Amino acid sequence: MIGRKHALARRVRALRRDGELRRREGVFLAEGIKLAGEALDSGARLERVLATAEWIESVEAQALLRRFEEAGVPCDAVEDEAFASLQDARSPQPITLLAQRVEITVEQALDPCRGPALAVVVIGVQDPGNFGTILRTAEALGATALLAVSGVDPWHPRAVRASAGSIFRLTPCIVDADVALASLAAQAIQRVGAAPRGSVPPEAVDLVRPSALCFGGESTGLEVRLMCALDVTVGVPMRADVDSLSVGAAAAILLYEAARQRRAPVKRASSDRRPSDE
Repeated sequence: MIGRKHALARRVRALRRDGELRRREGVFLAEGIKLAGEALDSGARLERVLATAEWIESVEAQALLRRFEEAGVPCDAVEDEAFASLQDARSPQPITLLAQRVEITVEQALDPCRGPALAVVVIGVQDPGNFGTILRTAEALGATALLAVSGVDPWHPRAVRASAGSIFRLTPCIVDADVALASLAAQAIQRVGAAPRGSVPPEAVDLVRPSALCFGGESTGLEVRLMCALDVTVGVPMRADVDSLSVGAAAAILLYEAARQRRAPVKRASSDRRPSDE
């Protein structure tokens, strides 16, 4: 039984707090039974599992424990007091996973073999929950890549939790802003920026073609320098007395519009078409 002062418990607490340590060790923490199932289903590389003794001994745990055993993942029982110190969730979960993170390059993320690109570029988002929500929404609505530029650590425990398992399937690619924009341009991927008062509404942009939807941070949005490098900016029409949408809401709306267009491509009239003489 692992106690509070056990080396493994101390390591997990350090990993929970320290993003640089998570990066150096190439691991991240995932909490909860649902995430455990998602990790196993997706073939994630798990280092080990920590769980409460009560959960390990419960009937409902046995099927999942057998899957861990079959995958060669050790599961350790942790004293209740020690286990509480391993998580920061408002609703503590009975299980914590130590998973190996996957690193991908921007070339891998934008691999044309994945089909017509629908990339999401997240620049400067600071809140881990917002990042995880965007990741979850991106996967749900068919995004092929997620590029993370500055801002939050994509493998922060709260980002992982908010992703609801999507982080095991849509791997974030950490990349510099200029490299991301240049890579998108090199593959002729349309760069679409979200702005509170964008130049056109989302439905006016052809999102059936390979596209990248770019979103800025919660308080500042996209920098002017980056906005100038984009192909088009879009904004959701809103009441005049509303300043802006949250970055998560904006991402959901634009991704849904892209998914809608790709299900039933919109036939746009040519700008030089003349009315019929009839």
